[in-house]
Amino acid sequence: MTNCPRKDFAHCTKCKKKHHVSICPPNPNTSIPNREFNHINIPINNFTHPQTARMYITGPTGITQLAQCILDGGSPASFIDANLIDKLKFSVVSYEKLNIHISESSTSSQAIRRCVQFSLSSVWNKNSALITAFESSNRYTSHPTAPEDIVHFVKSQKLILADPPEDSYLPIEFLIGGDFYWHVVTTKSTIKVKDSFVTIPSSFGWVLSGLRTHTTITHD
Repeated sequence: MTNCPRKDFAHCTKCKKKHHVSICPPNPNTSIPNREFNHINIPINNFTHPQTARMYITGPTGITQLAQCILDGGSPASFIDANLIDKLKFSVVSYEKLNIHISESSTSSQAIRRCVQFSLSSVWNKNSALITAFESSNRYTSHPTAPEDIVHFVKSQKLILADPPEDSYLPIEFLIGGDFYWHVVTTKSTIKVKDSFVTIPSSFGWVLSGLRTHTTITHD
């Protein structure tokens, strides 16, 4: 390069600085590339949306509270936060010894858990369900609310979300497992938003489920 007559005029084609393009370092501010399928842009990093719903929960004394739950048909039983049991004064149906197996753990633990019964009612209609669940001290991590474009898509289909983005401060306080999952989820067909993301019909509204991080939908 010392004898090159164009050394003072040659520039990198990427950053325009005075070096060869082959030694140009990558730009750290480069955005995540997207893959596009039928107007749905999906970044490489993905997030799986759990099946969540919002509903009123009522104990035997009539005390009612708006609460958020996870629907998990893979769990053999339903669970509810122990603090909520005491707060709403739920009736204890029984005390049972449970073997608790944690995902990705080879160990299990035994514990006596209270089994309580309570009523769930829809925020949007008169649907209700009677649920029996075991107490739990587990805490569920928060998750992002439904993206605005997906909310618009659902509304364009005249559907009501079971867990709308409003009141996103609500903690997840109970889990409806396989023992009551099909008491809540209805037999209507799911509506596919994309290949890996659907809305599931339930007594309490349509439930979002699937891979959805930064999923964007463009309406024609």
